[in-house]
Amino acid sequence: LIEAPPGMNFVDDGIDIYRGGDTGTVSRVYHEDSTREECAEVTWSRTGRKSGESCPRERFKFLRRQNLALGDLLEALPGRECILGGVEHFKAGDEGTVSRFRKGADGEELVEVTCQRTGKVGTVVLSTWMEAFRFVRRQALEVGDTIVALPGVELEDDGVQLYGVGDEGVVTCFYFEESTGEDRMEVMWIRTGRKSDESARWMRWFRLLLRTSIADGASPPSASRWPNRFVGNGSGGGAGGGIAGAAAGPPHPASGVGPFEEGVLDPSSTSVPSEHHTSKNSSTRIML
Repeated sequence: LIEAPPGMNFVDDGIDIYRGGDTGTVSRVYHEDSTREECAEVTWSRTGRKSGESCPRERFKFLRRQNLALGDLLEALPGRECILGGVEHFKAGDEGTVSRFRKGADGEELVEVTCQRTGKVGTVVLSTWMEAFRFVRRQALEVGDTIVALPGVELEDDGVQLYGVGDEGVVTCFYFEESTGEDRMEVMWIRTGRKSDESARWMRWFRLLLRTSIADGASPPSASRWPNRFVGNGSGGGAGGGIAGAAAGPPHPASGVGPFEEGVLDPSSTSVPSEHHTSKNSSTRIML
């Protein structure tokens, strides 16, 4: 993640690309063929537009590396949307949780993001995730945290509802289930007063309510593991962490921006819900 210094503004043919104080994520580093000068392709968070920048190390402020991990909260950039069969999956400004890393049929590294507003799952190429989303914050689930059931997620037991869409529940404990080899958690649901047993891979079916301490500006907790906190083992690399390390290549148009193409259903990523609840979520591959 980099930041444009004060007074540095870029407008291309009347279109605002970025201005001083804007942050952007580096998606590629390359060298100009004629001059061999180092350049970077940057996707800007405020406008969702791209620019090709020369001498990025000298001209911009480096803020941090951004390698995705399970549970990370992302936000869809301006100008991005995904509609499948007339059903909206993502639109600009939607927040989503990184819920899975996997490989496509061609071996390409992919990342799945579950939209908090719709409960739908979108898939983007891991190396170019920054062209669709901006990183909001890292999330680690702890005992005492409150989660919210996403659209399409509910649970009944013998005709008695334990929770439904939008219900809030408090995580009471984490444990390891020997018979399945799975990390799990118990959740007490506030509206019904009932408890359910859930997979600790919560990202596909729930969203995490922001703790007051973090909302007020305190630093997130360290990533120690349960019994008090669950942190997924899966994580992803990919370009966009900083200036160094991204793949070289020719520049893209300076002000290119476009919506997601209409989603294409990817049968290899069909949602497999926890045995303890019913999920109506579908998985959509979002291609830029």
